[in-house]
Amino acid sequence: MPSAEINGIKLNYMRIECTANEAAEELVLIHGLATSLAFWCPHYVEEFRASFHVTLYDLRGHGRSSVPQGGYTPDSMARDLAGLLEFLGIEKAHFLAHSYGGAVALCHACRRPDSVASLVLADTHLWEGRKNANRFPWKQGRDIATLLNRFNIPIDSEDPFFGYHLLTVIARMKAGQASFAPEIKQALGPLICRFDRRTALKWLQLVATEAAEKEIMAPDGLCADRLSRLELPLMAMYGEHSQALPTMHFLKDVWPQADFHIFRNAGHFFPLSRQDEVVETCHLFWSKSQSPPLAPLRQHLVY
Repeated sequence: MPSAEINGIKLNYMRIECTANEAAEELVLIHGLATSLAFWCPHYVEEFRASFHVTLYDLRGHGRSSVPQGGYTPDSMARDLAGLLEFLGIEKAHFLAHSYGGAVALCHACRRPDSVASLVLADTHLWEGRKNANRFPWKQGRDIATLLNRFNIPIDSEDPFFGYHLLTVIARMKAGQASFAPEIKQALGPLICRFDRRTALKWLQLVATEAAEKEIMAPDGLCADRLSRLELPLMAMYGEHSQALPTMHFLKDVWPQADFHIFRNAGHFFPLSRQDEVVETCHLFWSKSQSPPLAPLRQHLVY
């Protein structure tokens, strides 16, 4: 698999050409924390390559990319993204980003809006949303914490970075090849199934670095004033049971013109559990953002 030297580190990436049109537009897929470009494979790549040239890559500290001691803020990772796009000669692209990858994509869009044809966020949680989390009681998080506490796994659902700590808990169990109780498997199925031992070890290597945890948990600088200046097609998708819903409410106030979609009976990892619906929702959004539209969009789709 190819790699590029960007900002002093190695970034692992994949390029898949469009099967139907050499002049197709570019699409960049960005994964979240504790995963890799494999998050999008094979389903999304196969679906989207019919319409786009598709680029996906491993964020720094993830997959087969380097694990430096720092540079894990969304803004720093956005500089990696900009460097990779320049390396690949991609001047403008559509972006689909999950979780922390969405914060990376937003930082890039704020700095280089001319390079973004459209942006789709999938369950991205921002600092502004985390600040207001107490306004939106999160029953599912309490249920997960209660379940894990029963098995002597300490975790606090009131922590605004509950998801980060949950990833670390699961990674430690996977790395130690611990068995998961059936109740935990049922509650955290998509996360556990996707978290193989290699990915778990990579995540633990990252969180052991000098700056990673501090930088990931620092304010991301994506305030209302900065985000409101974005003038491009925007869509944000969220799981009904996700901890990130406070960010959705924040973004609705900031982006009255954007499309928002709720996936019912789904959590943070709905891109894994509801792949076909995510693909359909994205294609409808991209069709709408063409001029003239290629197909009608069902506004505020709810699955």
